[in-house]
Amino acid sequence: MIARVPTACVYGVDGIKIDVEVDIAYGLPAFNMVGLPEASVKESKERVRSAIKNAGFEFPGDRITVNLAPADVRKEGSSFDLPIAIGILAVMKVIRTEALHDHLIAGELSLDGGIKPVRGILPMAMLAREEKIGTVIVPAGNGAEASIVRNINVLG
Repeated sequence: MIARVPTACVYGVDGIKIDVEVDIAYGLPAFNMVGLPEASVKESKERVRSAIKNAGFEFPGDRITVNLAPADVRKEGSSFDLPIAIGILAVMKVIRTEALHDHLIAGELSLDGGIKPVRGILPMAMLAREEKIGTVIVPAGNGAEASIVRNINVLG
């Protein structure tokens, strides 16, 4: 099963929609990220692994592949942590994939499973409105910033 979690990145002053696609398959344990991730995104593997375990969930010991689509857009920053973790939990059936529909999710994870604010939430929220995405899920520290955008629900 593959989980798709909508998120965004910021390019200049614009938000660009990114789909975090997660697949967990049998095989030697590995955590691979593809789709032009920068170093800060690649580092998210360790934050995601620790956050999931320290939040009380079992981290899968299988082969995890995360694709950040579209592959031709450079991705940077820590805002992909939360959508990657949610994608992993969705493939593990901890979260229902239907619950991800009509949401845009962004946030950095701390090692203890907490969610930290990230930069660029305003362009992401504006993108959500343009794309007719009804709800954005952001860190509590970014809730006020995202709430500036009208006609979307903000959870954060």
